[in-house]
Amino acid sequence: MSHGRARIDKSLAAIQAAGPFSEPEIYLLREVVRVLDELGVACWLDQGALLGIFRDGRFIPWDADIDLSVWDEDVRDVESLLRKRLSSLEKARVDSNFYMFRVNSAPHHQYLPISIHRHFHRGRKAVKLMKRAPDARSFRGIVYRAVLSLGRLLVMKPADMALGHGTRTGTSHPGRFVSRMMGIVGRILLWIRASIGVRLGEYLQVTCEMSVDARYFKRLRPVILADLRLAAPAETEAYLELKYGPDWRTPREDWTYWEEDGAVTRG
Repeated sequence: MSHGRARIDKSLAAIQAAGPFSEPEIYLLREVVRVLDELGVACWLDQGALLGIFRDGRFIPWDADIDLSVWDEDVRDVESLLRKRLSSLEKARVDSNFYMFRVNSAPHHQYLPISIHRHFHRGRKAVKLMKRAPDARSFRGIVYRAVLSLGRLLVMKPADMALGHGTRTGTSHPGRFVSRMMGIVGRILLWIRASIGVRLGEYLQVTCEMSVDARYFKRLRPVILADLRLAAPAETEAYLELKYGPDWRTPREDWTYWEEDGAVTRG
C-alpha cells in the first residue's frame, strides 16, 4: 500500500484482527481499500472501526459503518477519479462532499458502509469535520427527529408489504397486477427516503469539528484483517485514550461522539 504523507513503520508489531469477519462486513472495505491503494492514497482505520479492531479484534457490533481516514492533500489531485472509481463499484452507492466520501451498500443494509474522512492540516493539527444531530430541544432538532421517524416508517413493514415481501397475491392476473402495483409503491417509498429524507436529514445536521496532533497520522503501524493489509496510528493506545478517555477498553453502546470524544473542538 502506498502511503503518501503517512508512513507505515514496519518495525512496529502489526495489530492482528482476530475476527471472524463475514463477507457483508468486509466486502465494501476490501473494494474501497483496493481503489485507494491503486490511486496511491494513504488510508488508515479510525474512530469506532479502529477502537473495535484494536480492543476486541473485530468491528463493534452496534457500529453503523467502518471509518477510514485520509489526508486531504493525498486526495485532491485524484478526487474526480476517486469519486468515479468508487461510484463504479458493484453493489455500492457513493455520496461525497468536501470533507468525506460515504460508500453505501446497494441494496441498502446488505454490506457495512464505509466512511472515508478527509483530514486537513491546520498548523500542527489534523482537523476533520463530521455531522451530528441538532439539539433535540431546538426547532431544527424537532424537525430532524420528525424526518428520521418518517424515514423509519418508509423502511419498516409498510415498505416491506409494498415491495411484496410476505404478501400472497396468487398467480391469477389480478393477483399479479396487485403485486406489481405494490412493488411500484414500495420503490417510490424507498426512493423518497433515499433521495429526499436522507438528504434532508443531512442538511438539518450540525457540523462538528475534530482536531488532534497531526503526528498521530504521519506514522502508522500495520493492521492484518482477514486478507487485507491496513494501517492504524502508531501511537494507537494514546490516540484511543485521547478520543475515548481512560476507560476506552470498556465497551459502551450509549457513547455519543459529539459530546464525549476528546478530539471534538469545543467553545
